[in-house]
Amino acid sequence: MDGGQRLSARAAYRDVVLTPAAWQTRLSLCGGADQPGSSPAFQPYLEVNWITTSQPFGVQTGPMRYVQDGRRQLTEVKVGHERQLSPRVGVWGHLAHQRGAGGFSDIAGSLGVKVNF
Repeated sequence: MDGGQRLSARAAYRDVVLTPAAWQTRLSLCGGADQPGSSPAFQPYLEVNWITTSQPFGVQTGPMRYVQDGRRQLTEVKVGHERQLSPRVGVWGHLAHQRGAGGFSDIAGSLGVKVNF
């Protein structure tokens, strides 16, 4: 800093994760469709999940405690497809939407490549 000023800071609190051993359980119902006239290497699917967690996830910083609401009981709908490009290489992608208590909502997508050695 100009003028010879020095800034210093010290951490007065330590962060503590409140849920070191939470269990997550998932109950899934999956279905796929074979489209007439398409190769069996292309497989669209729909998946519906019920996800429950034994404890809410949170962190404590000094006297402040932060816990995520709405993530203990979730419903998830996932739609995607898999395609086999060759006997050793495949690609997949999906879009998932999660809803929970307290207005919790999350949308996520994923793309991937699978290579068999």
